[in-house]
Amino acid sequence: MEDHRKQTLTKAATSYFRLSYSITSMILLALTIGGTILLNIFDLALWYSIPLYILVVLHGIYKVGWYAHQYQIHLWYDIQEDRIVVHRGVWTKELITIPMFRIQHATVERGPLLRFYNLANLSFYTAGSTYTIPAMTKAQADTVKDAVINLARAREEY
Repeated sequence: MEDHRKQTLTKAATSYFRLSYSITSMILLALTIGGTILLNIFDLALWYSIPLYILVVLHGIYKVGWYAHQYQIHLWYDIQEDRIVVHRGVWTKELITIPMFRIQHATVERGPLLRFYNLANLSFYTAGSTYTIPAMTKAQADTVKDAVINLARAREEY
């Protein structure tokens, strides 16, 4: 039996997750400010918005300060001859096994934030679902994609 090592994400993935969660928190804060302005326009009590501000700030601190790092730590994958194993989750752990013969194609996706950190999302498509490994390095994503396609092709010919 072959010895397989789980592959983890780089530290740049944590920075990407933190920036992404920061942007989400800023949008939530802007919506909260908009809600406060609406409360003021309709002469409703402004103290209703105080708990919402507290929740938005705590959510931002939680996601940016703790969750982003934990998500990067707990996300790993393993490419084997007959399957791909993906483990993810901070609170709820999820272990996904994708049989190699089920994979129809794979794509490497890069948005503006991912390009900034030289990262990419690698997605595997089966007949029933899509499985994504987020925030891999671009070179790593291309290498894994090519390896999976070659293994799937070899499995098909077998």
